[in-house]
Amino acid sequence: MNSSYISKTIPHTPSQLAKSLLLFVYDLGWYQCQSDYRVKRIYHPYSIRLVLRGRGDAVWRGKTHSVGPGQLLFLDLTEEHEYYVDAEDPWEIIWVRFGGTQAAEYHRVLGCMRNPVLNTRDSVLVRRLFEELVTLFEQRPPGYEFTASSLLTQIFTDAAIALAEHDHSANKGSPLRYPEHIHQVIQYIEENYLLPLTIEELASHVFISPGYLSRSFKLATGCTVTEYIIKHRLLVAKKLLADSEHSLGEVAQAAGFCSQSYFSKLFKRDEGVSPLLYRRSVKQ
Repeated sequence: MNSSYISKTIPHTPSQLAKSLLLFVYDLGWYQCQSDYRVKRIYHPYSIRLVLRGRGDAVWRGKTHSVGPGQLLFLDLTEEHEYYVDAEDPWEIIWVRFGGTQAAEYHRVLGCMRNPVLNTRDSVLVRRLFEELVTLFEQRPPGYEFTASSLLTQIFTDAAIALAEHDHSANKGSPLRYPEHIHQVIQYIEENYLLPLTIEELASHVFISPGYLSRSFKLATGCTVTEYIIKHRLLVAKKLLADSEHSLGEVAQAAGFCSQSYFSKLFKRDEGVSPLLYRRSVKQ
């Protein structure tokens, strides 16, 4: 590690409550690098850095990724990593090292196992969020760990929206970039939700094994095949409740549920209200 930089670091010891419930901060700060700044290490646990100005490169899993102004570098520090600045235009960076049960999931969902560099949708907003984090840990007002978790979530939300918009554009308007067999299964479900669909039938439709479909579908969509079928049927039911005067039995049948009681049970579980209360609320 080369120490050629000017920095400010704010250490923090997270509370047990924060560790059990929140995205929590270990330390955070700012640094302005000199032309020879370079780091290669294994550390812990996660860090996210916003490049304020300058350029540099990050070496992750054998590949080199360029990082410039307004971009984020999101690293799992438990794996070996390296980053260094452009000698002609060295970095100025604001950073946070953090943990939490959601940290690994954000790292995975944002694709950072493959490429740790993220674009921001609104770099001015993201910079403000980082600066608010620094101020927060300088002042430590009541409830600051909850506020810090919220600010980190907002940073990841901005990056996720930027990624989704990029994928949407790259796929010429396709709403989701799923593997082709996942696309086909989703289309089949949405066209045949009235049928008693099974994982075996869906797997046969795309010529793969039920086990592989189960694993790949959960990885791609975040829910199981059964959960997706139920979600789509409930979406159909919500539209019928809002736009028609059909009885609950008719709505249940039209949405593909085997009985009104089963439909009502699932609806209340997922929506938090009964179908009748939902209808009244949207009508009002």
